[in-house]
Amino acid sequence: MKFKWKLLLVLLVVALLPLMAMRLVIEDADEESARILAERFGLGVSMGKEMDGEDLTLALEDILIARNESEMLSTARRSARTAGDRFRLISQMQREQLRILQGETPLGSDSADGKAHGGYWAWSEEGKRLRLKVDFASADQVAEGQDDPAEGNHFSRNALAAFRYGKQSLPRLALWQWAESPGGAVCLYPGLTEDMADVRQALASLARQAGGANLSVRPSPATRELLLLSSLRSDGRDASSVTTAAAMSDLFDRRDAVDLPDRVQWFFVQEDGAQLRVLASRVPDDDPQSLFWGQGGSLPDLPAEQGSTLLTGFEDGGYGSFRTGAGDADHLWVYSGLGVRGLGVILGLSVSSMLSESLQAERFVNQTIWVRHRTMMLVILALGLLTLATALTLSNTMTRRMERLAEAFRKVAAGDFSVRARVGGKDELAQLGATFDEMVPALDEQVRMKQDMAVARGIQQCLMPEDVPSVPGLDVAGISIPHDETGGDYYDFFTFDNGEVGAIVGDVTGHGIPAALLMASSRAFIRANLDGEVDSGRVLTRANDLLSQDIQMTGRSMTSFFCLVDPQQRAVRWSRAGHDPAIVYLPGTGAFEELAGDSGLPLGVMDGMEYVEDRRILPEGAVVFFGTDGVWETHGQDGELFGKDRIRDLLKSNATLSASDIAKTVVSSVRDFAGEDGVEDDLTLIVLKLS
Repeated sequence: MKFKWKLLLVLLVVALLPLMAMRLVIEDADEESARILAERFGLGVSMGKEMDGEDLTLALEDILIARNESEMLSTARRSARTAGDRFRLISQMQREQLRILQGETPLGSDSADGKAHGGYWAWSEEGKRLRLKVDFASADQVAEGQDDPAEGNHFSRNALAAFRYGKQSLPRLALWQWAESPGGAVCLYPGLTEDMADVRQALASLARQAGGANLSVRPSPATRELLLLSSLRSDGRDASSVTTAAAMSDLFDRRDAVDLPDRVQWFFVQEDGAQLRVLASRVPDDDPQSLFWGQGGSLPDLPAEQGSTLLTGFEDGGYGSFRTGAGDADHLWVYSGLGVRGLGVILGLSVSSMLSESLQAERFVNQTIWVRHRTMMLVILALGLLTLATALTLSNTMTRRMERLAEAFRKVAAGDFSVRARVGGKDELAQLGATFDEMVPALDEQVRMKQDMAVARGIQQCLMPEDVPSVPGLDVAGISIPHDETGGDYYDFFTFDNGEVGAIVGDVTGHGIPAALLMASSRAFIRANLDGEVDSGRVLTRANDLLSQDIQMTGRSMTSFFCLVDPQQRAVRWSRAGHDPAIVYLPGTGAFEELAGDSGLPLGVMDGMEYVEDRRILPEGAVVFFGTDGVWETHGQDGELFGKDRIRDLLKSNATLSASDIAKTVVSSVRDFAGEDGVEDDLTLIVLKLS
């Protein structure tokens, strides 16, 4: 939007603001009665509707009922869909558990998460909430069976594997689990410590109360909250069974059950022959923060003839709504089936609770308010037109010079740095124009410098290796990320006729163009000395002699780590020029070592330096990491250094990955550690993995 129009709007607002304030005062007084109605009866007051003289009572009732019906049906379908999906996950998990009990599935996947879910607690005798001491690595036998000892031990091992599989698959839903052997032995998971004997006995009693039913809802003996007990038994004479107890609060989302409006009735039901039995409920007389055990009773306020409608709907996961009764007994019902085991969700609402005798008074208040507001708006419209004409004249006068300055900005944005605004006058706008004219030449220079830096960055990137060597027995990866447009870090790879692979990392002091030029010179000197039989120490010695002639008195230098790897012999030779040692991780022992040896001064500090080559043999699977200090000296948000200990942890936890993935993981971890402040130095690293 142009400034002229913004100025116009400001003038209009300033002129009309007193009138609007007066309108609000009158409106507030007129709406007081409407607010009382809305607060008392929960009905929205609609302002300014045309009243056509018809009796709108029936229409308003239909609107309220239709709105509540739509909201309730949406809630029921969402609740049934959520619970159905979670129940099917439980059934799928139990089928796999039966396979494990029968030895048809390998027992390798047996690691639960080891963290106690929020449901592992109980009320103490003093009414305090106590955390239960559970053991995810064991199961308790809570009932003896008639199995022989060998079969009993075999069943216990398989049961523990099945329990762990269940906890790993559904860590939140699989709260408690039981398994029963063909001989009647019952195991409980997770195990409880010795001081939890009372809770263990109560849970064993809960398993007996379930009575082997496929599905039941019982209150938890520990927390008194509702648990859904789902059982599945294998086929055959020697049948085993598994039972999973899931908290009802985990099966249903809280917003679709507990947190419904107080006047809404909620029922979780199951088909039982030609009837429906209530498994759990929450009705207006209950505690609004809890679900209650239905104990298999029938639905209140629901005529028997509607049972067939619900039974048919639950069979295929259908949904629908209907009304029953008249007067105070008039109820709106919505239902939705879970599509599994004849389960469904039913919501009920008394129609009389949706309506009130104040609808006629509400319409009268709305009509009166609408008439008075229409009169006020006509007055404001007339004054607004007068203000608009005045504001247009003023805004045209004030914005001509601003449009001239805006045109100059557009030309600069298009790349024309020869433009000048030359805004006359002595006011603030003239000062802005003069500042603009001073800014354009400086901006032109900055743009040219930016373009030159982009070219320099492209040239430097060409000096980095495009591909890593592909040699049997050695996985190689390297990454270099400059902090500025150009950086002072350097890495390179070499391959030799004897099968060896060379890798080098260098870190030039400083950043920017000077560091990039020194890096390019160092690269050239090193590559020039790779002929014949390569000795890493002699290569660095010759490069130092050449580099010192150019930069010895400049105060600049480059640290370097150069190594040669023979993949067949798993032998590594290396030399250091003031650089940090390489870190070596040995997966076989889990230990770390460093390729240290002798370290001379950085390259370019002093000529005549002799760099010594060290050598050692590495075991199979060893991971070698070396890079520049920008990796381990990156600061976090609290000022802490990333450090080499974190690098060692990353190498150890990712040793099975490829060298490329390990390098990417390190870079990603460094960036995450730096946070919003970003990495403050060049990042360069090399990873070598022997196979």
